[in-house]
Amino acid sequence: MKSTVSEATVAAGTILEWIGHTVTETRPQFDAEDVVEASTLTAIATGAAILRAPRRPDPALLEAVSRTVLQETQAFTALDVAAALDAQHRVTCSSPDSICS
Repeated sequence: MKSTVSEATVAAGTILEWIGHTVTETRPQFDAEDVVEASTLTAIATGAAILRAPRRPDPALLEAVSRTVLQETQAFTALDVAAALDAQHRVTCSSPDSICS
């Protein structure tokens, strides 16, 4: 992890303790692939919102990344969504102090 991310995390924890929260240091054990798979949910949700819009934008006016998101969204299946949700659950529950415990 980059030191700037680590430093920001420690600073946030310090502030949370200062305002009365209990903060404990832990290192969640999650698979990086799960994080990547779970992050697809955001892109797919964005693409789905655009595809459900009453008037879709002209693909020729979109940048390449936006066109790719729309193509990936159209190709995504219900099983893909379920797999991404499972990955998100594994990431969320990777800490012993998570809401899943």
